[in-house]
Amino acid sequence: IQEDMLAEIRTVESEAAAFFDQISRYFITRGKIVTKVTKYPHVEDFRVTVEELDEKEYVSLKLVMCEIRNHYSTLHDIIMKNLEKIKKPR
Repeated sequence: IQEDMLAEIRTVESEAAAFFDQISRYFITRGKIVTKVTKYPHVEDFRVTVEELDEKEYVSLKLVMCEIRNHYSTLHDIIMKNLEKIKKPR
């Protein structure tokens, strides 16, 4: 039981790290595009690209939050069902 729980926790932890990397990549990409917007203010495509990137990230963050909620619900369920086995292992 403890090994299964530890494996699940590690899975959630690695996915959370991937989510944080995704957010960092978004801000780096957005910064590069905003730099182009300030450098070429007359080019409308750069402004549209920023808006589209923001919309894409919004949808992505909604999905990530749902996944995080599901992971935490699963972890809570596993822990609560096996609380006695965790407190008093063999």
